[in-house]
Amino acid sequence: MAGAFQEKKSIVYVFLSLEGNRFSRTLNYYHGIQKLGLVAHWFEINPRRKNRDIRDVVRNFRFSDVVFVVASPSHVLVPYLRVRTRRKVVLDAGWPLYDGVIQSRREFGILGWRLFLTFSLDFLAFHFANTIFLETYAQIDACRRRYLLPENKLFDLATGFDENRFKGFGSTTTSIRKRQDPFVLFRGGPQDEAGLQVLFEAIKYVNTSNRVRFVVISKLKIPEAFNSENLEVISDFQDDLVLWNLYREAVFVLGQLSNHSRLDKTLPHKFFEAGFFKKAYVTSDRGVIGNYVKTNEVVGFKAGNAIDLARKLNELLSSPKQIDFLGNSISGLYMRNFAQDILTRHFLKCLS
Repeated sequence: MAGAFQEKKSIVYVFLSLEGNRFSRTLNYYHGIQKLGLVAHWFEINPRRKNRDIRDVVRNFRFSDVVFVVASPSHVLVPYLRVRTRRKVVLDAGWPLYDGVIQSRREFGILGWRLFLTFSLDFLAFHFANTIFLETYAQIDACRRRYLLPENKLFDLATGFDENRFKGFGSTTTSIRKRQDPFVLFRGGPQDEAGLQVLFEAIKYVNTSNRVRFVVISKLKIPEAFNSENLEVISDFQDDLVLWNLYREAVFVLGQLSNHSRLDKTLPHKFFEAGFFKKAYVTSDRGVIGNYVKTNEVVGFKAGNAIDLARKLNELLSSPKQIDFLGNSISGLYMRNFAQDILTRHFLKCLS
């Protein structure tokens, strides 16, 4: 392996992302490549000047042995890049735009125009790219059939976690919680797949003698009719230092809780975050994550079932040893399969 990386020393990896994609999964591999001592550059492309900005980037590296990597979710840049260069164009898609815009958020647009546009962008990006990275084998299979893609250009690459985000925080402490009781953490969007309504229903059946609160980081507005003493909702927009401390302090964390079809193909960001922070992880058992439920590395409950979720929460909250065991289990899984160095080396191997 050392020889392989020595051979790659001359290659320049040029990453391109639309401005504003601050949390692109691709940053994980970009920083991982830099840690390996290889040359990598990250360029933010202005959405209103895509053609000009890409032209300038390509010109800057016209005499280099370069691989262009389009970051997720900037699929729209691939056709512009393909027009400007014959060099290798890699799309770190993770998932098709269709999954996020249509399947998850249900944003069809007037007369379905957004559905058509999203599908077209995916189709063009996937066919113009030389290599495509997708988050799971299930995602590869779905994209191959939906977009009529050759299997030899598709590679699985888990999202993982950009460990650089929390570099150097150490034992720094800051808290924005209203109360300092022990808490279970949920972080996620208001989309149906997150399953927040399942959590709100389950909270009603959690044994109050456990004296544990639920902290939710989400953009979702909580109905005034829902009033629970053991629930605190925090705005989704939090800096990394706040998130670092919330994860460190949480008793354990929650994953996706719904029975949404998107779970059949995805492993969410927070699964890898739980592994990095060594936190027991409770999740819907539907889809890809179910493999880790079977191996007892995460706790699964019947997808979308609030009563079953409450039962699993009560069992876990009454067993601190089990919480520690599961935290160690998911941490070991992360270190073996999903650590930044491991995923970065897999990324480079697929490009060789």
